[in-house]
Amino acid sequence: MSVPNVLNEPIGIIGTGIAGLINAHVLLRDGFTDVTLISRDNSIGGTWARHRVYPGLFINKYASDFFFILNAFL
Repeated sequence: MSVPNVLNEPIGIIGTGIAGLINAHVLLRDGFTDVTLISRDNSIGGTWARHRVYPGLFINKYASDFFFILNAFL
């Protein structure tokens, strides 16, 4: 009996926020070949997508403060 190669099985990730993007990146890096991201939006980023603007919303952080998380997975 042959064992199927799971790296060639299709994988669907629902959501293109930071968690979906990191999951897709890790799966592709680990050798999976058929990874599809599914989103209801026209662009990636989820809550932080460029097309989402919240008038009057300000935060006391620099955008670069969030990049340390991504660097751990790259």
